[in-house]
Amino acid sequence: MQDLIVFRFLIPFFLVLFLAIPVISSATDARDVVQLAAREAARKAAVTNDYQAVEQRALNVIQGSGKPIEYAGVTLFDPSTDVTINFYAGDEVAVTVHYRHYLFSPLMLTLIGGKPLGPTIDLQSTAYFEREW
Repeated sequence: MQDLIVFRFLIPFFLVLFLAIPVISSATDARDVVQLAAREAARKAAVTNDYQAVEQRALNVIQGSGKPIEYAGVTLFDPSTDVTINFYAGDEVAVTVHYRHYLFSPLMLTLIGGKPLGPTIDLQSTAYFEREW
């Protein structure tokens, strides 16, 4: 009987753990893609003054990774608004890439008593390079 009670309390813990692993790994992968997109776009900005080419480079990296640009009617990445390019004195350029990663199981947060984050997780990364032009 005592084993049944222990089992009854451990099952929810393992169930939540089992459901959280794919969500966390998906968010970690998206974070890595956003960091790569920021680095690649900043590198492009360091060698050219073409804003559209910088935005296109970030878009190419995100699409090349297989991440969706739009999902369930929610725009996750729009290069014209989600890529910010700043030129600083001293020939430094900074590119910030913002991406909304769709959380595939918002129900899980409710089940474990957490506050629902909504349909997306906001990810952002900034990369700095020295200008070469």
